Amino acid sequence: MIRVAHPLDIPRILNLAEGYNEEARKVNHFITTWDAELTVCNLLSTLNSENGLLIVSVEAGKVVGFLWAVACCPVPWSSHRSADCFMFYVHPDYRGSLHAIRLIKAFKVWAVTVDCVEIRISTASGLNTERVEALFSRLGYKPLGNTYHQLIT
Repeated sequence: MIRVAHPLDIPRILNLAEGYNEEARKVNHFITTWDAELTVCNLLSTLNSENGLLIVSVEAGKVVGFLWAVACCPVPWSSHRSADCFMFYVHPDYRGSLHAIRLIKAFKVWAVTVDCVEIRISTASGLNTERVEALFSRLGYKPLGNTYHQLIT
């Protein structure tokens, strides 16, 4: 089941987000710090924003995945709105099921309701890139450029 998150989901979402961070760190050292307090503040901010989305996938009463996004104007020269995904994560034990597909489809429904003209979702974390890109393609998403990063030490 997919539903909008509520504050009581935050401890489980926080646990899943930390798992995402750990997986990403092992893959490519993408995320260098973890601040649980800041994450909780940002989750609460999203829950209280009309431009934010935090949805969860639930199985047998347990939150097993989530999608965290915002509606924004992605470029300063246009007023078109984009639905941009910050984090999209399904616990490894539940991957390969319908959780990811249902989260992405619910994300699209929300994007339409907040008047977005495009959706941006990525594999920037480096987790299961080929598999996730294949899923995005099956759902009608097209590649848009590439993401590069450099750690500053």
